[in-house]
Amino acid sequence: KAELETQQTHLRASMPSLTVKRDADAEPAKIALSEKRRRHLPTCTVEQLRQRIRDGEYLVIIDGLVCKLNGFVDKHPGGPLAVLHMVGRDATDEVTSMHPREVVADVMPRWAVARFVADGSDRVSFVEDMQLPYSAARSAGGEPANLDYVAIQRDYRQLHARLQAEGFFACDYSEYAREGARYVGLFVAALTLVLYGPASAWTYAAAGLCTALLWQQLSFFAHDLGHNELTGRRDIDLVLGIC
Repeated sequence: KAELETQQTHLRASMPSLTVKRDADAEPAKIALSEKRRRHLPTCTVEQLRQRIRDGEYLVIIDGLVCKLNGFVDKHPGGPLAVLHMVGRDATDEVTSMHPREVVADVMPRWAVARFVADGSDRVSFVEDMQLPYSAARSAGGEPANLDYVAIQRDYRQLHARLQAEGFFACDYSEYAREGARYVGLFVAALTLVLYGPASAWTYAAAGLCTALLWQQLSFFAHDLGHNELTGRRDIDLVLGIC
């Protein structure tokens, strides 16, 4: 434990200090559930959480709420394994970092079934000692011992805020302008070869190669749209991706 604390101290010392402007995007996303609705949810203790997971429920803690994801696990765009990894864990930071904020705020409320009552420990996982059918998906050694999860969470959120303030999460549209020029160039080359090139196998092969490269490059653009990385708006990026 002393060695871990020393490593954490050295890591913090190696990072230059930065005054970070706090804004809504620098903090973990909040599930859009009114305090009144939260109060009407039943409470769930650690033991109750563990028992319900033993009974086959996929329960994940997000923003202090217990979310039951049995009806969603097979529909998760990132695959079921990503959900199963988080069962019995506080996944607030993981969910925030990997999803658009509107997903956390507007979609997660439909899965909330209880308010989580912590046991006062610094743990983020409450099932590492349980033999679950999907436990093989976890690391063989389980959670490392003697880690200061409060400090890790604080450092992560400070780093997230710093990157946010420095603009690392902002889309650089000049890069997409260059990508667009490449797409147009490949399309024009293929069209020119077909319409104005000599009628030979080499011409059509070159046109086919340009078309194949165009589709291959467009797949990267579609990938970015699938992750809502162009506009940050799920509805707009979805429509652009379909088009």
